Amino acid sequence: MNETTISYSLYLLIAIPVTIWVAKTLHRNGRVFLVDCFHGNAEMADSVNHLLVVGFYLINIGFVTLFLKIESKVQDCLLYTSDAADE
Repeated sequence: MNETTISYSLYLLIAIPVTIWVAKTLHRNGRVFLVDCFHGNAEMADSVNHLLVVGFYLINIGFVTLFLKIESKVQDCLLYTSDAADE
């Protein structure tokens, strides 16, 4: 595997679980807020909450696909220590 494939794989392995976790957290905690905003209408709050989560997933999927389409070479990652910075 080349550096680009490894970088993209690592990015996806981190980005997908974080996106799912954030969406679940927003869905769970956003419901309470939306029920209050809709004056106790739980059915409307649940519908809007679901639409917001779907929109969140679509925006994140769009960002990831645009990010992965960028055709730039992956640069080498150098680890600088205090000794190397002094030289």
